[in-house]
Order: sequence, then structure tokens, then C-alpha cells
Amino acid sequence: MLAKCCVLALIAGGFAFTGDAGRFFARGRRVLESTTLPSHAADLPADSAAEPTAAAAVAASPLTAPSPDSTPASDAPPEPRAPAADPAGSESAALVPSAEAPAPSTQRALAPPADAPIGTPTAGMALPTSSPESIDLATLSPGDRIVIWVGRRGSRKETPGSMTIALDVIDPKSAEVLEQRHAGRGEQEASHAPLRRIKILGSATESFLGGVTPIGPSGRISRRQSLRIVPIDRAPARQDTNASQTEQAAVETIGPVQAMAVTRVTTVVP
Repeated sequence: MLAKCCVLALIAGGFAFTGDAGRFFARGRRVLESTTLPSHAADLPADSAAEPTAAAAVAASPLTAPSPDSTPASDAPPEPRAPAADPAGSESAALVPSAEAPAPSTQRALAPPADAPIGTPTAGMALPTSSPESIDLATLSPGDRIVIWVGRRGSRKETPGSMTIALDVIDPKSAEVLEQRHAGRGEQEASHAPLRRIKILGSATESFLGGVTPIGPSGRISRRQSLRIVPIDRAPARQDTNASQTEQAAVETIGPVQAMAVTRVTTVVP
């Protein structure tokens, strides 16, 4: 105990001898009596100086519940950020096609080629639902078109069905028309027969043995009957004992006519 008192006495004597004790008490008195901040406190950042002031203002204000609209932005939940794109992953995703995208079809369309002059397919053309029983060319005008569906018998290469023939009226009085027909199945470029100018002799009935009996006036096309025509500038095709001598060598019989329709078109006479 005596040793401790000696140590304290030596320390106090040192302060008193050097004058540090006086400076210490004088500095403490200046701090207590000062009304301005010391110079070292002015160098502090503004944020650190404002924190006590803000805390004091909050403490002085009455406690009120914060409104929903006054929620600070810092308290709002952070928005989820999109993950960074991986270059390797993006390349692999680009190489894999989407499952929803349909694969391109390599099959060609099975629809029959369209006939440009006649305007009907070369095969698979359905008959019209309504058709007149007969058509007289004398009641038509030049430029009118008659489309007829003619039945054909089957063979080893073709199946029985119907063939579409277009007849563009040239002279209604003489029953001259421009015939356009299909040449058979095949590509579109090779499915049209050459145009030819013919004359409608009228309808006829064909017997089982191949005989032909003309019925009706010249220039009339009747349904369910065969059609007698004669090319005006072509070689003989079939004999007919009921035709005139000038038409004897070139008469053709086609049919029977299954259906027909009349349309208005522009006719180009060769």
C-alpha cells in the first residue's frame, strides 16, 4: 500500500513539475465553456455530422405509423435480376430447334395440275351439281364458252371417268366453236391438246355394237347423249353414214355428255 502511494505521488509530482497538469485543467475548462465545435470536428464528413441531428429530430417527432405510400425505397424488396447470359449456353440453345416449330415439309402437293386454257384440273374434277338438259348454240353469242364433262371408257392405262372440254362459240348460226381439251394425264405443260376449230353437228345415240344414230337439230348439245363434231381443217377421224358428203370423212363422236355449263369469256379465233 505504501508503494502504491509512492507511485501516485511521483506521477502527480511529475505533472506539477512539468506544468502538464495546468494545461490539462485549462483545456478541459475551455471545452466545457466553449460554444463552437472544435477545429478537428469541422473536418468530419457531413453525413457523420448529420446523423446525430437526424436522430434527434426523429426522437423529437411524435411516433406515428408510416403510411403505405411513404415506404422508403431502401425498404422495398429488391427486383430480381435476370441471370447473366452464358455465351456457351446461348450458342447451344441456338443450335437446338424449337419443339413448337413445325418441320418443313418436303412432300410436293398432290393436287392435280390446273389447265390454263380450260381452267379446270386435268383429273379429279367433280361434276357440277346442276346442269341444263340441252344447249342450243343459236341462242348464244360469239365469245360465250360452253364447258362440257364427257364420259370416257377405261383402258389399260387410264381409269374410266370424265374429261373436261371447253367450246368457245365462234359463229352461233353455223355452230362453229373453238375446242380446247386435255390431252391426258401428265405434267401441266403436256396436258393440253392443240386448239382446233370444229363444228357441232348435234347429238347422237350410240348402240352397244358401235352404231351411231343422230338425234336433234344441228348445233344442239344434249345431256346423256353423245356429241357429233367435225373438225373444219383436220384429217378424217371417224366415219358416219348419216353425215353429209363433205363431212363424211371427218365426223367424230364423243360422249356421252354428263354435264355442261355456259360462261362468258373472250374468244381468240386462230
